Amino acid sequence: MQKMEKRLHRAAGEAGVSFCGPERVYNTRMAQELGAWAAAEGRGDEFHHAVYAAYFGEEKNISDPKVLCELAEFVGLSPDGAMRCMDARSFESVVEADWQLSNQVNVTVIPTYLMNENRLVGVQSYKRLARFIEGLGVEKRHG
Repeated sequence: MQKMEKRLHRAAGEAGVSFCGPERVYNTRMAQELGAWAAAEGRGDEFHHAVYAAYFGEEKNISDPKVLCELAEFVGLSPDGAMRCMDARSFESVVEADWQLSNQVNVTVIPTYLMNENRLVGVQSYKRLARFIEGLGVEKRHG
């Protein structure tokens, strides 16, 4: 675990993002559903970046609806709309479909990058990701 966290710190530093390695892991299901809503509203990337920064940079509880509403507002979305989305579970089926696809293609680690029949698993350097995209040094998909 320490080796993995050290690698994550190094990769985050190389990417110029903060990473403090939160002390607690939260249930991210609602954040995922709200992320799908944010994407439908045209603010998906911004919301995902805000959730990442809140969790890994500020150690915020991203399972807390209040925190998620604040993050939605931060990226220009309606906090009331975010709460309605969470209350109604409007994007539950979208996230469930994503989970089903992950199971079908045997994704067990995040991040996992899939391209055609190739996969790259875990946090990677920019150089390794570039090689993967270019089709060099890739690992064949299992399962």
